[in-house]
Amino acid sequence: MPKLSQVSFGRGEISPSLSERADLQMFAAAVTTCRNFFIRPTGGASNRAGLEFVYALNPDSLAALIPFIYSTDIAYMLVFQEENARVFHDGAFVQNAATATITNITETFSAPYYVLEFTTSGAHGFTAGQLVTVSAVVATYDFAIANGTWTIQAVPAANKFWAIFHPNPYTGAYVSGGVATVPYELTTPYQSDELADLRYTQSADVLTLTHYTYPQAEITRLSASTFSYDEIDDFTGGPFLDDNVTATTMQANAATGVVTITASAPVFTADHVGALIRLTAEDLSSYKPWEPGKHIAASTVDPDGEIRTFNGKVYVAAGNAAAPASGTYTGTIPPNHDDGTELDGDLGLYNGTAATRAGVSWAFQSNLFGIARITAIGGGGTTATATVIEQLPSVVVSTTTTVWALGAWSEDQGYPALCTYFADRLVFANSIGQPQTEWASKTGDYHNFGKSSPLLPADAITQRLNARQINAIQEIVPADQLIALTSSSSWASPKRGEVWTPQTIGYDPQSFDGAEFLRAIQTGDSILFAQRGATKVRELQYGNTGDKYSGPELTVLARHMFEDGNTIVDWDYAKEPHGILWMVRSDGALIGLTYLREQEVVAWHRHDTEGFFERVCVIPEDGVDTPYFVVRRSINGSTVRYLERMAIRDQASILDSFFVDSGLTYDGRNTTSTTVTISGASYDGGQEVTLTASAGIFTGTSDIGDMIQFPYEAQYDDEDELLYEAGQVRALITGYTSSTVVTAVLQSPVPAHLQNAATATWTFAHNVMSGLEHLEGEEVAILADGSPEDAQRVENGQITLGIPAGVVHIGLPYVSDLETLNVTIFGAQESIRDNAKVIPKVSVVVQKTLGLQAGPDEDNLHDLGEQPTDFDFNSPWPLQTKVQRGHLVTSWNDSGRVLLRQPHPLPATILAVLPQVEVGGNG
Repeated sequence: MPKLSQVSFGRGEISPSLSERADLQMFAAAVTTCRNFFIRPTGGASNRAGLEFVYALNPDSLAALIPFIYSTDIAYMLVFQEENARVFHDGAFVQNAATATITNITETFSAPYYVLEFTTSGAHGFTAGQLVTVSAVVATYDFAIANGTWTIQAVPAANKFWAIFHPNPYTGAYVSGGVATVPYELTTPYQSDELADLRYTQSADVLTLTHYTYPQAEITRLSASTFSYDEIDDFTGGPFLDDNVTATTMQANAATGVVTITASAPVFTADHVGALIRLTAEDLSSYKPWEPGKHIAASTVDPDGEIRTFNGKVYVAAGNAAAPASGTYTGTIPPNHDDGTELDGDLGLYNGTAATRAGVSWAFQSNLFGIARITAIGGGGTTATATVIEQLPSVVVSTTTTVWALGAWSEDQGYPALCTYFADRLVFANSIGQPQTEWASKTGDYHNFGKSSPLLPADAITQRLNARQINAIQEIVPADQLIALTSSSSWASPKRGEVWTPQTIGYDPQSFDGAEFLRAIQTGDSILFAQRGATKVRELQYGNTGDKYSGPELTVLARHMFEDGNTIVDWDYAKEPHGILWMVRSDGALIGLTYLREQEVVAWHRHDTEGFFERVCVIPEDGVDTPYFVVRRSINGSTVRYLERMAIRDQASILDSFFVDSGLTYDGRNTTSTTVTISGASYDGGQEVTLTASAGIFTGTSDIGDMIQFPYEAQYDDEDELLYEAGQVRALITGYTSSTVVTAVLQSPVPAHLQNAATATWTFAHNVMSGLEHLEGEEVAILADGSPEDAQRVENGQITLGIPAGVVHIGLPYVSDLETLNVTIFGAQESIRDNAKVIPKVSVVVQKTLGLQAGPDEDNLHDLGEQPTDFDFNSPWPLQTKVQRGHLVTSWNDSGRVLLRQPHPLPATILAVLPQVEVGGNG
């Protein structure tokens, strides 16, 4: 019976239109379906990790996720919704430093629930729907549950809030203490439907935000738990639109302070408030140029003295104490400063004869232009009130000028949509009024967009992409050149080999594949961008051939991923550990691309959940790049939006394997120095013992029915002979004495080394799992102490396990499928595509896998290898790394596919598929 082998899935899922191309090299490493599996860089396929529930967002607002990466060890996630942003760190929201002091907790009945009502010492300012964290409450019995994080269900009074709904009355009472905090929140101007257009760049602890309808803003990290949001209102020097070319004149009534600028025609509108305006001296007849050896009258020893200009600057003679009574002469070094007072040389000329004189001191007055910021409009558009930023030249006060320019950024022109840093400059691009323009700050002075006269290399840069078509810049990417991606092509500046200065403005054309308005991804030496229409992914890499950036389309093998109008709406790249580009599709699906160009790995896979993916963002956490998602779900008949993050997949223990969505974990493993001692007359299974803790861990009669687990390692004698295998003691709590003492019944014998011995290795196992309000009414999957339990429906925010468990993961289930291509060729490339065939048996090489099924289709699936059938009380069923074999119930057909499915919340990694194939005739 012939046996085929597929030892790599490194090309991922390919389009159905390519499923017959057995002539392609990639065919042997491709699959028909890769759903909720991802392709590893080494060629294997693993089911994706689950999504941990982080926070219930405002369901009525869209969201945007932006990373704030302070360092490789300190990273935050900014979650924007309508007019606010919250900060998350390590899977939890950053709490507001302000706390509300709790003075009482009582139980209130609100049919059909009981609820704990918290009273605070004053108005707390909380709102329904917020997560509140309660700590330091001292209470008896069930009321001790108050310490934790809860969703505020209602605010019945300014100093009260409700949380912790439960179907039955609580026992116990509030004693004292307690504080409550809610998430740290920033106020922003962005509306729900505008959030998708936010763009950002970061330098150290400052994140710059751009949006084409709002002034640029900054979010600054002031401390580990304090951030600020501020509109940038201190841009100086520009940038400006082109100078006026009409006959309209302008004149200011003063050179400094708050001035009124009057135009000869209605020019100003309300949308100019906040904009800069530049007035340039046009009539220079009242100014004399500075020249060497020219006589300056002796009386001109104050700022009202003679005026001279040089190099576009205006100077006032400030006098010279060494000048003779009849005056002095200018020196040989022209003034060129733009602040304070300086001499024009120490060698003056007197009556045409060289003499040691001190020259003339010149005080800088202004440039031949001045800049002001408009604060109000009047006179039907003919006047503007403005605050002077750079002193206006006196001539625009004494007379009119037609040489004026309005700022490039305003409500009138729009604001830059894009930003980045390049060549130690802050760069903006693409406003509504100037979609093909880039603006770069002065070198190292990121809020200064001024220019000198003459231009200096460090001056600000304004450059416009002069292409055949007016196509907006969709993204700017800093590489060794600044790459501008437009909707029709890509361009690089400055020209290769040049330093970017105002004197080297220019572009080198690169490729002619237009881009979508979507943030480009940089990884290694590659730039990934969405082609115009957002249905194709392309890469740019610099190549010596052609001396430019170019690259292939990456979606050519998986065009079906973006058919039927489905487009990419958001994406981000998780480099560690697997190198996956995560893409949110417009229909709510999640698409993955394992991409490591240096290894020639380009493999597609797709993912789904019981909901609709809306946003994705990746930040480094715990040594890996962690994807966060905004997921819209329908829970108990209501639409919700949740922030969820992908769990770390490859865990050392099956206890920590997380394969549920929107899930939560209960982990009762002790992490403190508190010990528990088992003492009794007998230590056999079924005997009653006393459990004594070194600190209070028991809360009351509600603990009855729960267990304390005592895991232990295998024990050997001095001859290295095995005394007993690893396992755990389980003690069922039957009576409550105090917070440190309970009685219990042993469910298994106690090894000698644990008898009447204090140990800090213990786990508190519960059977009632609460805190699941965010999944109310939903059927959830459960992994309890490494073993899957039957699905349950969440009622009143909780489920009840059949047996108490110490580490439990609960969340929405998902199924992972990997399906091979049709069996097409055998041996010496002989085609058997049209032959009848049957696969009675398949061998699958797996790694750290449990629960895998196989079959010809989803209606005929059977377990592979040895599978757990019962809850194992002593230890989880071991993960398997081996060849698993299965007999398939199948019939003759012309495809010969094998479907592998992981239906359980357990890990599965597939390294190879080895089907045995019987081939029949083709007639």
